[in-house]
Order: sequence, then structure tokens, then C-alpha cells
Amino acid sequence: MHDLNVIANYVFEKWKHVSSFACSLGAYFSLNTYVDTNFDKRRLLFEEKQHLGDCKLTGRFA
Repeated sequence: MHDLNVIANYVFEKWKHVSSFACSLGAYFSLNTYVDTNFDKRRLLFEEKQHLGDCKLTGRFA
């Protein structure tokens, strides 16, 4: 999760408006890493069934 914080620090220094889009395991780690981070939009996708390269939408914009 340290790597995600490094990326976020870089991004928030460069841009005013930042959104987060994550799928499956990335969504899990971003929820834990960015729990106190304010994004313009956040979209999280979680898999309901195991499909390679296919994430079914179960999250929504927050």
C-alpha cells in the first residue's frame, strides 16, 4: 500500500481534480489505502464470479 500512497502524493501535487477507478483486488487495496482521501469521483468494481479480464459492476460512484 506504500506504493499507492507514493502514486497518490504525486498525482495530487500535479492535478486539482483526481478520480479513483479500481477493479477487484485494486479496489480492495484502494479502499484501505485511500480511506481518508477525497477524490472527485471514486468507482470501485468487484467481481461476483471469477472471470479473467471481466469485472462485474457491484460498486458505484461515491
